[in-house]
Amino acid sequence: MRQPGAVFDYPYLWSNEAGKVDNPKDRVTCLVVARTRADREGVDLHHLLLAGITDNPRPDQEAVEIPVTEKRRAGLQLERPAFVVLSEYNYDVLPHSWNYDPNGRTFGRFSDAFMDEVRRRFFTLMKAGMTARNDRMAPGR
Repeated sequence: MRQPGAVFDYPYLWSNEAGKVDNPKDRVTCLVVARTRADREGVDLHHLLLAGITDNPRPDQEAVEIPVTEKRRAGLQLERPAFVVLSEYNYDVLPHSWNYDPNGRTFGRFSDAFMDEVRRRFFTLMKAGMTARNDRMAPGR
C-alpha cells in the first residue's frame, strides 16, 4: 500500500459526477490519510481518504495550490498549475476495493511538510461539515 502523500493514477470520482458516471477515467490522485483497523474477524482493513488533483478547481471547490518544489517531488508537470482539492474526497477500503490498483502508476510523493498542511486544512473543512465524501468501496461492503 502507498504512503500518505503518494501521487498516483486512480479512477477518482468528483462529487458533481456521483451517480452520473459509471466508469470514471483515471486521474492524478493523492493519498491523504490511510488508517488501518481490524474488522470483526481480525482482517486488517485499510481506510483510504483520497484527494483529487486538478489544474483548474471548480468555483465550489476548496483547494490548495501545489508549489513547484512539490510538483517536482510528485512527478507532476512543472509548467501547469496544480491544486489538491480539499472540499471533497473519495473513500475506499482495502482489500475490498474495485478501484485501487496497488500496482498502478505512481508518479511520486509530496513532502511530509506539505502533507501536514494539506491534512490540517482538509480536517478543518471536514470538522466544519464542508467536505463531500464519495464512497468508492465495492458494493455490499
